[in-house]
Amino acid sequence: AARSALNHSSYDPKKLALIYAGVAVGFDLLITVVNYILSLQIGSSGGIAGLGTKGIYTTFQVLLPVISMLFVPLWDLGMLRACMNFMRNEEVSPRTLTAGFRRFGPVLRLLLLRALLMMAVMLLAVNIGSFLFSVSPWSAPLLSLAETFMETATITEEMIAQMMPAIAPLYGIVLAVFCILAIPFFYRLRMADFILMDKATGAASALMFSRQLMRSNRFKLFKLDLSFWWYYAISIVSIAVCYLDVILATAGIVLPFSPNVQLFLFFGLYALIRFFLCWQSGSYINTAYAIAFDSIAPKA
Repeated sequence: AARSALNHSSYDPKKLALIYAGVAVGFDLLITVVNYILSLQIGSSGGIAGLGTKGIYTTFQVLLPVISMLFVPLWDLGMLRACMNFMRNEEVSPRTLTAGFRRFGPVLRLLLLRALLMMAVMLLAVNIGSFLFSVSPWSAPLLSLAETFMETATITEEMIAQMMPAIAPLYGIVLAVFCILAIPFFYRLRMADFILMDKATGAASALMFSRQLMRSNRFKLFKLDLSFWWYYAISIVSIAVCYLDVILATAGIVLPFSPNVQLFLFFGLYALIRFFLCWQSGSYINTAYAIAFDSIAPKA
């Protein structure tokens, strides 16, 4: 159905996906370059006279992730709106990609509410996971280290080396509990973006309506996700490529390149993979999800 909708669209889906991918990857590149330049400026601003300038650069550097966290969802929602128009054979143009920015207030509230809800799930997972860890035999090594620390009131390098493997089961249990709690919760909120971009409603209403729509449709959407396993697999690989310099350093593998060359080399490979993935499959994937939303959403 998605292929049929795209084949009969009035605007070329590949052209729109090209604009979408170019802006998304270009924005990532811009943020990376600006962050790199700010890091150089912070490193060169020494002495008491440079404290004020260093503080300004540091503030801008801290704001970069916030800007990215705002821009990316707004831009993605514009592509989602365009694919909903493709699905309904409505007018589509490059301006449609800015639909998320035109609903900045509701989108921002949705992002904040969803983040708060996921944070609550994370805190619950930490509490449950910590309790399960404390009553399990895996907690014995960590408790032994804690007793030693309380007796000696000192932490040695040997104790730090022993602490990491001792605390690893805690991380594993918390992660497992979080997945058990978060995955069903995530699917309940999955259609909030579509509702917000399709209906004249607010963020809280979009979350509530999404929960209602997904009551008997979570497994159906999960099967649709599985059919796009290749898309998500390539996305994960691209992220791994982006941080390949860190991964190789952790594994003790040294490349004959400087850290700066490795940074831009692996980021460039990541950008290329992401660009071609969004260009070739962005319209198709989003239109398929738009059709899934339209099939379960009430018409009124």
